[in-house]
Amino acid sequence: MHLYYRKILLMLIDILLVNAVFAAATLFIAQTGIPIMQGAFVKFAAVIAVVSIGSFYLFGLYNRIWEYASVGEIFAVIKAVTLSAFLQYVLNHYLFRQYLPDSVYFLIWLLTIFLIAGSRFCWRAVSDFYSARRLRQPKKRVLIVGAGGAGALVVRAIFNNATEIEPVGFIDDCASKQNMKLFGLPVLGKREDIPFLVEKYGAEEIILAIP
Repeated sequence: MHLYYRKILLMLIDILLVNAVFAAATLFIAQTGIPIMQGAFVKFAAVIAVVSIGSFYLFGLYNRIWEYASVGEIFAVIKAVTLSAFLQYVLNHYLFRQYLPDSVYFLIWLLTIFLIAGSRFCWRAVSDFYSARRLRQPKKRVLIVGAGGAGALVVRAIFNNATEIEPVGFIDDCASKQNMKLFGLPVLGKREDIPFLVEKYGAEEIILAIP
């Protein structure tokens, strides 16, 4: 999907999600017997949309490649949602004069983080799904020497981009890494085991991922 249309789609999804959270909070308030302003949701929906989209845009949520999302993207979502929730709190109190319990704003903040982060990581889930489908096709089987940071980068690049390579496992001389897994691939042995492992797993190529 073209990046421009992806941004538009994400914005529309965000508008639906943040207003769905506020609608759920409004229903919760009504059920607890706390009086709410008549038509508060309708009046506040547009404000929620503008404030949320502005906060998300400020923290770059629409300029990230979510197929490769990591912890840094989660923190960006948390910061963006926190700013949005704070602005909603201020506007709701001082513009709409709608005083709600702090617990309700905490619930809105928490649910919004969950939904916004979840919608973003759906892009990565879809990418991983198609990568897994590609890896199920016949590929050139390879062993990777080095189960460290460089090895992780190599495997991530293969999973995300390669169409003709299938990594079967790692080779690493570190004793503490034996029988461990990295990105779901096992550390199969040490360098002296390479001849045996090449024959056992039918490896056609060895990738060196060491400094």
